[in-house]
Amino acid sequence: MKIAFLNIYSGINNRGAESFAHELAGRLSEKNEVLFLKADKKTWLAQPQHSTSLLKRFFLDSASLSVLLFSLRQLPILLREKPDVMIPMNGFWQLLLCKLIAIFTDSKIVVVGHSGPGWDEMWNLFLNPDVFVATTEPTANWAKKVCSWTRVETIPYGIDLATFSRPGLAKTAAKLRLELELEKPIILCPAAAVAYKRIQLAVEAVAMMDRGSLLHLGKGPLAQEIEKQGVKKLGKKRFRSTVVSPEVIPEFYAAADLVTLSSTAQENSPMVFLEAMAASKFVVTTDAPRARWILGEAGVFTNPDNIDAYAEAINSTLKRKWGKPQQDQIEQFSWDKIGKMYENLLQDILKK
Repeated sequence: MKIAFLNIYSGINNRGAESFAHELAGRLSEKNEVLFLKADKKTWLAQPQHSTSLLKRFFLDSASLSVLLFSLRQLPILLREKPDVMIPMNGFWQLLLCKLIAIFTDSKIVVVGHSGPGWDEMWNLFLNPDVFVATTEPTANWAKKVCSWTRVETIPYGIDLATFSRPGLAKTAAKLRLELELEKPIILCPAAAVAYKRIQLAVEAVAMMDRGSLLHLGKGPLAQEIEKQGVKKLGKKRFRSTVVSPEVIPEFYAAADLVTLSSTAQENSPMVFLEAMAASKFVVTTDAPRARWILGEAGVFTNPDNIDAYAEAINSTLKRKWGKPQQDQIEQFSWDKIGKMYENLLQDILKK
């Protein structure tokens, strides 16, 4: 089976969607031929923005147009290679062009719903790929109601559990915990410094606590503002904001006592949840159906806008012990299981 992935942001962004695509492509390549089409030096690249402008609604904003131009450049390759399956990662224009190419290549098309219920995924459904993969059950239920004519399957994101239990990790994490020189316990907030992550609410909640510090990992347009607020509210002994490479992320999870994410309820299925569970850490987060579906017994759900309740949720969760219910929850997201689910799905659609 020949499989073509298309992702303009591959190798440029380190978000969940990009990590997912690379991991899945690597696993599928063990038994199949995988072609990965991504941006090169000639590609005009514009980053997507969270916006409700008319240009974005009609996919005419700069990010959508850069995806369109990138995808047009891939058409000769797709026509030549004639993949059995195409997996477009970048939305409307890319999917539309793949649909047109499939007329000549007889390729099947798989779309993974990375952004969750909303305008972008609605159009992905309306364009009727051979299968739309929802990463949570609540998203799948929404998709089936929105678009009855497109096949919908649920396959969650995966996590490499071995990465978070590798030999020597505990020792490295203990050393890092000392080097950080932050007041204990350490509350980890791995989140891009963008508005919908609402990191300022986590700062406010930890500031309400008698002890403990907030360690923020991530970059973005609001990074300086978050740094200023964190130092003002908590001081340098109780707040740190930094950016680290993906290779050392497991060390920071292992060094922390708890993980928190105060994003809006719209966020789909952040990899932070899986990373935290793989590191045997509870997550205090926004109460939303998708968060509950992913985290189960490993999550504590609250309304971060209520700072008192948010702070109390963090305090009470710090007293809890990780056990079998929590470990059982993360086991179902193992990449070994998720990879097999995708392999079976692709084999199934090729039979039809």
